[in-house]
Amino acid sequence: MPFSCELTIPSETSKLAPLREWLASVQGLVGEELFPKRALFPCTIALVEAVDNAIFHAHDENGEKPISISLRLNGKGITMDIGDCGCGMKNVAADIPDEMSDRGRGLFLMNQLMTRVESLVIDGNHRIRMEYEI
Repeated sequence: MPFSCELTIPSETSKLAPLREWLASVQGLVGEELFPKRALFPCTIALVEAVDNAIFHAHDENGEKPISISLRLNGKGITMDIGDCGCGMKNVAADIPDEMSDRGRGLFLMNQLMTRVESLVIDGNHRIRMEYEI
Protein backbone atom coordinates (compact mmCIF):
# COMPACT_ATOMS: atom_id res chain seq x y z
CA MET A 1 0.00 0.00 0.00
CA PRO A 2 1.47 3.40 -0.94
CA PHE A 3 2.43 5.89 1.74
CA SER A 4 2.81 9.66 1.56
CA CYS A 5 3.31 12.51 3.97
CA GLU A 6 4.14 16.19 3.87
CA LEU A 7 5.63 18.66 6.27
CA THR A 8 6.68 22.28 6.28
CA ILE A 9 9.67 23.58 8.20
CA PRO A 10 11.24 27.02 8.65
CA SER A 11 14.49 27.78 6.82
CA GLU A 12 16.71 27.06 9.80
CA THR A 13 19.70 24.74 9.97
CA SER A 14 18.56 23.70 13.45
CA LYS A 15 15.80 21.72 11.69
CA LEU A 16 18.25 19.47 9.81
CA ALA A 17 18.87 17.01 12.68
CA PRO A 18 15.13 16.55 13.41
CA LEU A 19 14.62 16.06 9.66
CA ARG A 20 17.08 13.15 9.71
CA GLU A 21 15.21 11.64 12.65
CA TRP A 22 11.87 12.14 10.88
CA LEU A 23 13.01 10.22 7.80
CA ALA A 24 14.39 7.38 9.96
CA SER A 25 11.10 7.19 11.87
CA VAL A 26 9.15 7.00 8.59
CA GLN A 27 11.38 4.13 7.46
CA GLY A 28 10.76 2.34 10.75
CA LEU A 29 7.02 2.94 10.49
CA VAL A 30 6.49 1.70 6.92
CA GLY A 31 9.13 -1.06 6.89
CA GLU A 32 11.36 -2.72 4.34
CA GLU A 33 8.86 -3.20 1.54
CA LEU A 34 8.15 0.50 1.04
CA PHE A 35 11.39 1.97 2.40
CA PRO A 36 14.34 -0.47 2.54
CA LYS A 37 16.97 0.27 5.19
CA ARG A 38 19.61 0.43 2.43
CA ALA A 39 17.77 3.48 1.03
CA LEU A 40 17.78 5.40 4.31
CA PHE A 41 21.37 6.69 4.14
CA PRO A 42 21.30 7.99 0.53
CA CYS A 43 17.82 9.47 0.93
CA THR A 44 18.76 11.18 4.20
CA ILE A 45 21.94 12.72 2.77
CA ALA A 46 20.12 13.90 -0.37
CA LEU A 47 17.21 15.35 1.63
CA VAL A 48 19.48 17.24 4.02
CA GLU A 49 21.55 18.60 1.10
CA ALA A 50 18.42 19.77 -0.74
CA VAL A 51 17.02 21.48 2.36
CA ASP A 52 20.41 23.01 3.15
CA ASN A 53 20.56 24.40 -0.41
CA ALA A 54 17.07 25.89 0.02
CA ILE A 55 18.08 27.54 3.30
CA PHE A 56 21.29 29.10 2.00
CA HIS A 57 20.65 29.67 -1.71
CA ALA A 58 16.89 30.08 -2.24
CA HIS A 59 16.07 31.75 1.07
CA ASP A 60 19.34 33.51 1.94
CA GLU A 61 19.06 32.11 5.48
CA ASN A 62 15.72 33.88 6.01
CA GLY A 63 14.03 31.66 8.61
CA GLU A 64 10.65 33.24 7.84
CA LYS A 65 10.50 31.48 4.46
CA PRO A 66 9.04 27.96 4.58
CA ILE A 67 10.43 24.80 3.05
CA SER A 68 7.90 22.14 2.12
CA ILE A 69 8.83 18.48 2.02
CA SER A 70 6.75 15.78 0.40
CA LEU A 71 7.60 12.08 0.67
CA ARG A 72 5.94 9.40 -1.45
CA LEU A 73 6.61 5.66 -1.22
CA ASN A 74 5.05 3.09 -3.54
CA GLY A 75 7.14 -0.08 -3.22
CA LYS A 76 9.02 0.66 -6.44
CA GLY A 77 10.67 3.87 -5.38
CA ILE A 78 10.96 6.80 -3.04
CA THR A 79 10.12 10.30 -4.25
CA MET A 80 10.99 13.41 -2.27
CA ASP A 81 9.93 16.92 -3.31
CA ILE A 82 11.55 19.87 -1.57
CA GLY A 83 9.79 23.17 -2.22
CA ASP A 84 11.23 26.62 -1.59
CA CYS A 85 10.59 30.26 -2.46
CA GLY A 86 13.52 30.48 -4.87
CA CYS A 87 13.44 30.87 -8.64
CA GLY A 88 14.84 27.42 -9.38
CA MET A 89 17.88 26.14 -11.21
CA LYS A 90 18.47 25.62 -14.88
CA ASN A 91 20.70 22.59 -14.45
CA VAL A 92 20.75 20.17 -11.55
CA ALA A 93 23.32 17.88 -13.14
CA ALA A 94 26.53 18.45 -11.28
CA ASP A 95 30.09 17.72 -12.26
CA ILE A 96 32.67 16.61 -9.74
CA PRO A 97 33.11 19.66 -7.51
CA ASP A 98 36.36 21.57 -7.41
CA GLU A 99 38.14 20.27 -4.32
CA MET A 100 39.28 23.81 -3.48
CA SER A 101 35.78 25.30 -3.68
CA ASP A 102 33.40 25.49 -0.75
CA ARG A 103 30.42 25.17 -3.13
CA GLY A 104 29.00 22.58 -5.48
CA ARG A 105 29.08 19.46 -3.34
CA GLY A 106 25.36 19.30 -2.54
CA LEU A 107 24.05 18.86 -6.08
CA PHE A 108 26.88 16.45 -6.86
CA LEU A 109 25.98 14.29 -3.85
CA MET A 110 22.26 14.37 -4.63
CA ASN A 111 22.94 13.25 -8.20
CA GLN A 112 25.28 10.47 -7.08
CA LEU A 113 22.95 9.10 -4.40
CA MET A 114 19.58 9.36 -6.11
CA THR A 115 18.29 7.77 -9.33
CA ARG A 116 16.96 11.07 -10.65
CA VAL A 117 17.14 14.72 -9.57
CA GLU A 118 15.22 17.48 -11.30
CA SER A 119 14.35 21.11 -10.74
CA LEU A 120 10.72 22.03 -11.36
CA VAL A 121 8.65 25.20 -11.20
CA ILE A 122 5.02 24.36 -10.45
CA ASP A 123 2.50 27.19 -10.09
CA GLY A 124 5.38 29.64 -9.65
CA ASN A 125 6.96 27.62 -6.84
CA HIS A 126 10.35 25.93 -7.11
CA ARG A 127 10.74 22.25 -6.24
CA ILE A 128 13.60 19.81 -6.31
CA ARG A 129 12.28 16.34 -7.06
CA MET A 130 14.51 13.43 -6.16
CA GLU A 131 13.72 9.81 -6.92
CA TYR A 132 15.34 6.67 -5.58
CA GLU A 133 14.43 3.42 -7.31
CA ILE A 134 14.17 0.37 -5.09
